[in-house]
Amino acid sequence: MNVYDIQEGYPFPFDYTNKAACLEYEKHLRELNKLALDEPIRKGFQFELSLTSVPSTCPNARPLAWFASQAPNIKCTLELCQCLSNRLSSRTQVWVANVWPVQGVPELEPVQVVVKFLQPSMMSIPPVEELGHPHWQTQYTIPEQGAKEEAEIYKKLSNVRGKMVPNFYGLHTVITPSGESAWAIVLEYVKGVTLNHLASDTFPDHNHPLDEKFQRYCNVYNHALEALLNIHACGVIHGSLGPPDGTTDSSSLVIAEPSDDPVFVDFFLGYYDRSNPSAFKGEMGSLHVLFLWLSKGNGKALLDWAATNVREELRRKPHKRDRL
Repeated sequence: MNVYDIQEGYPFPFDYTNKAACLEYEKHLRELNKLALDEPIRKGFQFELSLTSVPSTCPNARPLAWFASQAPNIKCTLELCQCLSNRLSSRTQVWVANVWPVQGVPELEPVQVVVKFLQPSMMSIPPVEELGHPHWQTQYTIPEQGAKEEAEIYKKLSNVRGKMVPNFYGLHTVITPSGESAWAIVLEYVKGVTLNHLASDTFPDHNHPLDEKFQRYCNVYNHALEALLNIHACGVIHGSLGPPDGTTDSSSLVIAEPSDDPVFVDFFLGYYDRSNPSAFKGEMGSLHVLFLWLSKGNGKALLDWAATNVREELRRKPHKRDRL
């Protein structure tokens, strides 16, 4: 029985008001989970998709892949080649995949994309023991809801897509090696380094002298603030920016190479809301704190640089809690 959550408008795959139904669905998911662990999504897994492309309105956007001009009339084969993450908090699985036409056109070289899988049995299990709590249903992520909402966010980011966020190649369903149906979000693969890797290279220790690497870090800091401001102008909150705490991390910001453009990825916790300016201000503050936190005691130097190089409305005054 499908029960609709009136507020969100997405169907629960079980009757969350009935404990017996919850227990039955929990049992079903655990059985699927066992199969998924025996036959996981792994390197070499192949599947076919008719990829789509939503046009970007962003100036100076990175070029779309060759299949975008022919989508959705061309069917492609995707083969997973590198695992980027298996997040423990959300259980999403993110992979790099090689793409080529099913028919095999010799002059077309394989390109790479990112595929983000939302496999129900590998995500959170409904907390049956907390049934009856007023917010019980909000503790369970409906896979369909999570996938469709993130896909909608990429559509709303047309003004920055292909520059400050990845190009979006559609939401699809894929049958996994264990036979389970999973949602798959396909995105541009932005080659580069995460902010955490950039910071580790810039500040290998607390006594490292500030040099041209520090200048690069400062420039990325400035451009990231500008990029987030543009994302907020689209009405979108990223939702997972800040020092690592279990729900936030620095892997949500990729520094594209060789352009050094900051590219925000992973909008799993993101949402669209133009009615709450304080949320935008708070997230901008979280991005400031993230850069300060990663600078290993060089926060004052970063803020001093920002005082003369960052637009006034984007600057942040130091707080006692800052790691300077």
